[in-house]
Amino acid sequence: MNDRRIHLKHASTAPRRGRRGFILVIVLGLTVVVTALGMSFMESNSTAMPEAMNRTASVRARYLAESGIALGMHYLMYPPTTVAPGGYWTGGTGIAIDLTSDYTDVAIAQDANDPKLFTIAATGVAKDGDGSIRGKKSSEAEVIVPDDGKWHIPYGVLGGAMDVPATVSVSGDIHANGDLNGLGNCTGNVSASGTATWPGTGPPASVTSGAALVARPPADPTLYATYNIRGKSYTAYMFNNSTMKKADADALNAMDMSATNPGRIIMPPVGNFSLDTNVQLIGTLVVRGTLLLENGAVLTAVMDYPAIVVTGDLDVKSNGTAATVVGSIVCGGVLTDWNRAALNLQFTGALILANGFNFLRTDGVYTVDWDQQRATFWDFQRSSEQFPITILSWKED
Repeated sequence: MNDRRIHLKHASTAPRRGRRGFILVIVLGLTVVVTALGMSFMESNSTAMPEAMNRTASVRARYLAESGIALGMHYLMYPPTTVAPGGYWTGGTGIAIDLTSDYTDVAIAQDANDPKLFTIAATGVAKDGDGSIRGKKSSEAEVIVPDDGKWHIPYGVLGGAMDVPATVSVSGDIHANGDLNGLGNCTGNVSASGTATWPGTGPPASVTSGAALVARPPADPTLYATYNIRGKSYTAYMFNNSTMKKADADALNAMDMSATNPGRIIMPPVGNFSLDTNVQLIGTLVVRGTLLLENGAVLTAVMDYPAIVVTGDLDVKSNGTAATVVGSIVCGGVLTDWNRAALNLQFTGALILANGFNFLRTDGVYTVDWDQQRATFWDFQRSSEQFPITILSWKED
C-alpha cells in the first residue's frame, strides 16, 4: 500500500518538472530576444540622436540666414541712426536674433550702376550648448529698394533763369531752368535749359545749353506746418514773434522736440521775419514772407531737413553782416544784398532760388559749398509713401 502511494507520487511530479524546464527555456529565450532588441534599439538610437540634433541645427541655421536677409531689407528701408544721410546699412557680424548664442552675419552691397539695386548676403550659425558650431547655412538675395522719399539736389545752385554775380563763388554744379549767365566763380558743371554762358572764372568743367528742366523743391510752408514721414505725422513749432533774439534761439535749442517735431521746424508768424545779432538756431526756419539776416546769425539744419524755407526774398539787415547757413535753402524769391555793404554769407548744402540773385553792390562775398548730405532732405509731398522692397532673386546653400 505504501509502495503504491510512493509510486504515484513520483509519477505525478515528473511532468511538472518537465513543464518547469520548458517555461524556463521560454523565459530564457524571451530574455535573449529582449536583450537583443534592447541592444539593437540602443545601437540605432546612438546615431539617430546626433542626426536629429544636426537636422534641428541645420533648420535653425536656415531660419537665421533668412532672418538676416529680412533684417537687411528692413534696414535698407529704415536705416539705423548710425547711417549717414545718403548712405546705407552695410550689414554686421554676430547679430543675435534671440536669447541663444546663435547668430547671423549680414553683408549688403550696392550695385555700381543702379543705386537702388542691392545684394544682401546672410549666414546663419547655430551652436551647441558648449559653444561649438553645429549648423551653418547661407542665403543671398538681390533686391530693389524703392525711392526714399527725399530730395537729392546734385547742384550747389539751382533755380530759374539767373545771372550769377561776380561776388558769388560756387563749389559744385549750377543749373538754371531758363537762361544762365555766370560772372562768378565755378569749377563744377554749368547747365541751363535755355542758353548757358560763363564769362566768369573757374573755369567750369563744362557749360551746357539746352539741358533738361530740373524739378525744384517748392517753397511751400503748408508742407512743413504738419509733415508726414513714413506714415507718422509731426507738427512744426510756432514761434510767436517777428524777430528772434539770441535768448529766444537758445531757449528753442534747449527744447527736446524729437517726439513731435524731429526736424525742429520753426514757423514764425506770417510776414517778414528777422534773425537778430548772433542768433544761433538749430533746425529749419520756415518764413512766410521775407527773411532778414543780422550779423553773426548761424542756422544749422537737422540732417535730412533744409535749413531755410522762405516764400519771399532772402535779405540782410545791416552793412557788414556775416552769416552762415549749414543746410539747404529753398527760396521762393531772390537772394539780395538790399544794397548793404561788405556782406559775407556762407552756405553749405544746396542754394535753391526761384528767381536767382539781385545784388546792387560788388563788395560782398558769397560762398556756396555743395554738400551731398546737406543737399539731401525730405520731400514732404512724397515722404509718406511706403512701397515694399522688390526681391529679384533668392538663392540658398
